[in-house]
Amino acid sequence: MTAPRASAPRAPMRTRSPLHLSPNTFLTNAWELSTPTLT
Repeated sequence: MTAPRASAPRAPMRTRSPLHLSPNTFLTNAWELSTPTLT
């Protein structure tokens, strides 16, 4: 799951403030799960 983070610019953002970016976290999660091989 570390590979998708590189392609997802929102990944590090959600790690900073997962509580503040609740909706973004869900979208990012879905994005990472939807594209696990999109490195």
